[in-house]
Amino acid sequence: MATIRKKGKLQWHVQIRRQGYKPVTKTFPGEKEAQEFAREVETDMDKGVYQEKSASASTTIETLAKKYIKEITPSKKNKIEDKRLMNVVIDKFGKYYLSNLKPLMIKQWLDELKGKGLHGSTINHHLSTLSTLIDSAIKDWSYSLPENPCKHVKRMPGGKSRDRRLEDGEEQWILDECALSRNMWLSPAVKLSILTGMRQGELFSLKWDHVDLKNQVADLLDTKNGEDRIVPLSTKAVSVLNEIPGIHEGKVFKCSQHGVASSLRNALKRARSKYLDECKSLAVEPQKGFLDDLRMHDLRHEATSRFFEKDLNVMEVASITGHKTLSMLKRYTHLKATDLAKKLD
Repeated sequence: MATIRKKGKLQWHVQIRRQGYKPVTKTFPGEKEAQEFAREVETDMDKGVYQEKSASASTTIETLAKKYIKEITPSKKNKIEDKRLMNVVIDKFGKYYLSNLKPLMIKQWLDELKGKGLHGSTINHHLSTLSTLIDSAIKDWSYSLPENPCKHVKRMPGGKSRDRRLEDGEEQWILDECALSRNMWLSPAVKLSILTGMRQGELFSLKWDHVDLKNQVADLLDTKNGEDRIVPLSTKAVSVLNEIPGIHEGKVFKCSQHGVASSLRNALKRARSKYLDECKSLAVEPQKGFLDDLRMHDLRHEATSRFFEKDLNVMEVASITGHKTLSMLKRYTHLKATDLAKKLD
């Protein structure tokens, strides 16, 4: 039973003693606030959740995020990206206590990300990361909250899916510049992305033990959709793999996924600059968008579309790329209208 005493003109002292709990004391400026606090605490004690709720008011988001990175991130398929996004959460909300995180604060954060030019789907990934962290705190670590505040924040529109394909001539410019990169893994990674359609996570986790150059196949284990699959390797893909230097043991790419993606961005900038210089010297107008707005993931788009252009059917392409549904496969497939027109003749 709570004891409430008036200790001064504007001081009401609450003391709650309950077996199994440490004494709880707090002072309020009014009797009403003191009574509401006492009722709330005793109710939580009756439910057996008071301790957890107390912990949520004294544990920071940074503490929880670091716990998540240590205990849960290692089990994720994309560990690097998961850790990166969790560190973004720490930078923004790390000093806040879990119980102090409110929907309005989260909404303002999403607006800030939008102001920085991030696309809706990317912003939603940030929101999902924060929401997953809070869910883990509640469900896995027994922190008490009325509910996850992220559930009251509207997600951003996903936006139009990318349909970027390589234009005529772009591939050679890209490969030439990648060959000049100081990152020895860049060139083979780009070539294999275009030839196999593997996801970045699959490509950079591929091990030599799972590559059969004689039979021209690669075994991908525990992929993004949770299934294993076998990817056929063209003669060109086998040639690229054979040209990778070093001992063919362990991982095929002994480098980080983000390191290669960063090197590709730099290579594209150099290629674009050289292209513009060449156009200037030849006194010709540069092609709009040439070597611009390209990302590593676009190479998977390109590969998937090329499979269809080789007259592979939907089931054959899906078996190579690992797409589970036709709608998902369509998002990554953008056939060139000019090539389709030829088939109509």
